[in-house]
Amino acid sequence: MSIMSWNCRGIGNDATVRELRMLVRRFAPSVLCLQETQVAGSRARNLAFTLGFTNSFAVGSNGRSGGLAMYWNNNL
Repeated sequence: MSIMSWNCRGIGNDATVRELRMLVRRFAPSVLCLQETQVAGSRARNLAFTLGFTNSFAVGSNGRSGGLAMYWNNNL
């Protein structure tokens, strides 16, 4: 089992999501934790499928501050 944690400072940018997808493909973490997502919780949860995860938990940001997201698959 591997865990990846990243203070992404915003995942609203397409380039950031592409970079994140590349990191997930390269390292294949069992759990992915993101801090400072700077997006609504629903936006962060919707990224689960894009990143190849089946489960997610997210806390939306307060404006341009904060936000957390955690992703994992059923085999965990």
